[in-house]
Amino acid sequence: MTYLRRIFKRGLVGILLILLLAGAFAWYRLHRFTILPPPGPAPAYLPLNLARPDALIVTQSLSQLPRDVLKVPLLKELLNEDFVFYYEHSLERIRLTGTVRRIAYEHDLNFGDELLAYAFATPAHLALWKGPDGSLQHYLLLIDRSGLVKALETLGKIVADDKQLKLRDAITLADGEKLPVYELEYGYQRSLFFADYHGSLLVFSGAGLLLPANPEQIATVAQFLAQPRLEALFTKRFKLDGPAPTHQLAVAAEYLSFGYQRFFPALEALRFDFGPTGWSSAAWLTAALPPAEEVWKAVPTGAAMCIAAPVHPATVTTLIGQLLPGEPGTQLLAALESPAALCWYRRSRLYTPLMLIKTRRSDLTPQLRTLFAQATGSPEAAIPAPAPTATDAAAATPVARSPAPPRKTYHPPFAVTEQPCSSGMIWRREVSSRYGLHPAKASPNAEAMRSAKFFAVSLAYCEQTLIFSPDDALVQQAIAVLAKQYPALADALPSGLDPVALIFPRSLAELLGTELQDSLPEAQEPVFRASVARYLLPQLEKSKQFPAHALDLSSGATGWVPIRWSALVEP
Repeated sequence: MTYLRRIFKRGLVGILLILLLAGAFAWYRLHRFTILPPPGPAPAYLPLNLARPDALIVTQSLSQLPRDVLKVPLLKELLNEDFVFYYEHSLERIRLTGTVRRIAYEHDLNFGDELLAYAFATPAHLALWKGPDGSLQHYLLLIDRSGLVKALETLGKIVADDKQLKLRDAITLADGEKLPVYELEYGYQRSLFFADYHGSLLVFSGAGLLLPANPEQIATVAQFLAQPRLEALFTKRFKLDGPAPTHQLAVAAEYLSFGYQRFFPALEALRFDFGPTGWSSAAWLTAALPPAEEVWKAVPTGAAMCIAAPVHPATVTTLIGQLLPGEPGTQLLAALESPAALCWYRRSRLYTPLMLIKTRRSDLTPQLRTLFAQATGSPEAAIPAPAPTATDAAAATPVARSPAPPRKTYHPPFAVTEQPCSSGMIWRREVSSRYGLHPAKASPNAEAMRSAKFFAVSLAYCEQTLIFSPDDALVQQAIAVLAKQYPALADALPSGLDPVALIFPRSLAELLGTELQDSLPEAQEPVFRASVARYLLPQLEKSKQFPAHALDLSSGATGWVPIRWSALVEP
């Protein structure tokens, strides 16, 4: 339940993007390409772009939202009444309710529970921003204050006499007007801040959000609050036009990507709507998605999940230009046909996906040979330093009578092997890694490897199709598909369906279950492993009963494009 609650808190993130990013992160851990320095310590307060929240919830009733979430067929099976109970009776809400009741009792007020009941039941706009750790830590809530006028006036009069309710500060608006901000302490180191602003009750999570100390941030806040209607600013950020349904949740792809937005720049955000007909979903696209029919014909069947990712010219140009500068790189870039297919298989690992992309040319062998040699591989085991010679001793200065110890050297990356395929070539290089798929003893390079395992990283260029994976077995299967010796994923798709993504729950659950148990050794992570075994693995087991689905978007469309979910027969 803890894991599932986190999914809901982060905006009902679709499993497709979660797995895509998990795979990208795991692949990144292998350190096969650019190794970035570790990040520095997070600042105490990270300045936010107040006009661009990472997520937005527009709802007619916050209290009804958790119950309506259970009306999603998938979540109805995976969640239970504990999910609703958690959000209706969470510790935070209990603390807040107790504090309001105490204030009402001690000051002999005729409101208490009614105040919170109105706040949770009235239409609201809830904007959220991520904190330094990546979670949605900061929020700003806007609700209609028409039903709270008397209560707010009363609270303003008792500020001086209450130990938990106080006037925290005042914000100077652009026109010079002062906006009083009140702080309500409702637990140990727990506070919320609120203000009566332009006909709305404005509630926010922390003083740093709208009461910063930095002069530049103060000016930014004043400019932000100069907007006549903040809720219109938030809906404009996500291009939410027209009448709002019962619930509307929008989450920016920039937030979902965890820093990997460059892998799918055409996706701006995801949206989930709930209305009289139930839940629906949509994707905000800034560029039309190209047809993927041809690339699905080259993908081997049996995938757990696949996505057709558009090739972003700017990103690819920068990457190829660094590894293959000049005319060879330009020719290669001009030959790529978008989209690329990225697939995960239960017979492999989450961090070894298969990538395929079609090309317009058949004479790219020299460029690809150079690109593969430069982009893969790393120094291997340390080479024993040679013993010092008499010449080294004679060269030593009188002060330093013995020569400095020689620097440690490493075995260079192993040689690239190549073999022909239909109208092309296959390149292969062994790269040692503790995450590798093969034991080192299976390689003739075993003695020079720095790890007990290795990857047989492979790149194939056959029949004008580029095929790459750290798992050489997947590359061989894709080559067999091109040779009509292995079934293609397209063979299982209904005629006329051109999806952008495919999800096969049974295979996906098995792949995730294996990865979770391997990444949480029982001897090293007993508590976390026990929690996963108790709460998450049974949910994965339940998910196996769901049918495979294809996610389809209207071809050539941009803006908010409805996502169509089509059930498939899992092969």
